[in-house]
Amino acid sequence: MSFVLFDIPIYHITESLFDRKIDLVLKKYKEALSIFPGQGLTLKDLGYYDWKYNAIIGYVEIEYSNGDINFSIYLCNKKRYVFNSNKKNILSYHYTVGLHFYAKDLNNSEIKSKIISYLEFINNEYIKKSWYFDTQKICNLLDYINFEEIIIGRESISVK
Repeated sequence: MSFVLFDIPIYHITESLFDRKIDLVLKKYKEALSIFPGQGLTLKDLGYYDWKYNAIIGYVEIEYSNGDINFSIYLCNKKRYVFNSNKKNILSYHYTVGLHFYAKDLNNSEIKSKIISYLEFINNEYIKKSWYFDTQKICNLLDYINFEEIIIGRESISVK
């Protein structure tokens, strides 16, 4: 029995760099937007959105399977990412060894600390420094999740 616990996105630039690039775009199109004040042109019309990050170039999937918590990495194989591209990135599985741990015998706090340590390892070993691995949200959520109940509850459902 296996099920996905989380998917954590990997973006190709950080929020601050994205904001700087959007500021440059705003300066560039400021004249164009002021020429047509009644037209209601927005950045969305020009191909830019108010989303904080530009493109997802990968994600880390955290999955529970037969007592193990596995970490799978999916990345785009491009060498260069264009800031204002409207093309979708094709993601493929990035082969890794040893990104799992046995969780059945661990208590909730041990599972949480191991997940955080594995995410830090992935960030240091597999994620480029220019990319943004969005672990902050998942680390904030971990305080409210009881993994023991999830694992026991799912296993009791599959046995019936």
